[in-house]
Amino acid sequence: YYSGHGIEAKGQNFIAPTDTDLTSPETAGASMVAVQPILDELAKVVPVSIVLLDACRSDPFPPGQMIVLPGDTSPTPVEGQGLAAVRGPTPVAVRKDVDPGSLGSVIGFSASPGEPALDGAPGENSPYAAALIKHFSAGGYSFGDVMTMVSEEVYLKTKAQQLPWTNSSLRRVLTFDAPAEDGDPDQDAIKTERRKLLLTIASTPAQTQKYVEQLAGQEQVPLDALYGMLNVLGVKATDGGDLEEQLQK
Repeated sequence: YYSGHGIEAKGQNFIAPTDTDLTSPETAGASMVAVQPILDELAKVVPVSIVLLDACRSDPFPPGQMIVLPGDTSPTPVEGQGLAAVRGPTPVAVRKDVDPGSLGSVIGFSASPGEPALDGAPGENSPYAAALIKHFSAGGYSFGDVMTMVSEEVYLKTKAQQLPWTNSSLRRVLTFDAPAEDGDPDQDAIKTERRKLLLTIASTPAQTQKYVEQLAGQEQVPLDALYGMLNVLGVKATDGGDLEEQLQK
């Protein structure tokens, strides 16, 4: 898990340490750490690799910053606007030279390609980190479902401004032995029902999501409450006009 600054340059993703020296293109690029080689090295030594990148949107570089990437001799511009709007990741290539016993890898980004990742409130975790902490304890679910819960939790908490993105090449269904829940039956039931709701939201058609988001914004209704009401009422209209009428009711 990495939390901090990240950039995309020349089609590659790099993480930027806190001590990055921006005084020259050479020093700025010298400390950049490429993500792909990390994945390559992990694939050689462990059966499953899980890399989660939580890059905030604050801009670590001044406008027009040039960097000399490791192995290059000429400067390269930092693509886009730095992390003012986090650039989306390039897909992780499926390696052909890893151990045949490898079960694959997962790389998770805190935001979808081309979309910004939001910071948390001062002194608090980011929406992505908070969702990971909340749902990694979910026993009885596959890791793919857990990451779906995380994505939808962030979607709800950021009022549809951010949706995490996961690239997985897992060749098996992966599950974790999760810590025991609180032991409070009411709290356990709430968590179970919320996780079911999150998985239901993930399968909601895009057009339905659009109507829900619009109505939630107009009426100042929390997204999770509105999705929950639709789920309880079994509203699954395919016709836009009918769906909009039911949402208003």
